[in-house]
Amino acid sequence: MKAFNQQKEKIYWIKIKDGQFVYWNGKQDELYTEFTGVLTAVYFKTDEYQGKQFEEAMFTLMYASEKYILSMRCDTSYFRQFCNLIRNSLIGVEILIRPKMETILGKKKVSIFVKQNDTWLKGFYTKDDPKDLPQAEIIEVGTQKIYNNYLQIEFWKAYLKDILQQSTQIDDPNNDLPF
Repeated sequence: MKAFNQQKEKIYWIKIKDGQFVYWNGKQDELYTEFTGVLTAVYFKTDEYQGKQFEEAMFTLMYASEKYILSMRCDTSYFRQFCNLIRNSLIGVEILIRPKMETILGKKKVSIFVKQNDTWLKGFYTKDDPKDLPQAEIIEVGTQKIYNNYLQIEFWKAYLKDILQQSTQIDDPNNDLPF
């Protein structure tokens, strides 16, 4: 009976883990070093993993007629760097995204690169010219410095909501991991 036959749109769920894009194909993870698409929308959701709550930005990217949802935790360097780079992009024009992770002196360092129209984008805000970007609050705990980026995260969320259409939240049936 055709009245109950629904054609659901295929959505590909991707995340960044250890400097690569990860797509679960239903059997195993597929790893990719870069992704190309047009950024069209974003929504935010609160999730939980092992008793810890966190917020994720769910970016909608289109490649040809395929729809991808890139989830990115808001409290990560990937998120802040990505936002800083797309601030210098043309929204609605295809971008290439390339995450990276390297270990330097035993410490993991992550970064993300965005290319548009054959040019690698630079961050809109820099250390020397932070403009209106709120600065991270430095909290000293013993001998450690901890950076509280809450104001920056809220700044970027407001920016994204302003430039991108808000999409309806879609739940990923395979989302049980925090990355």
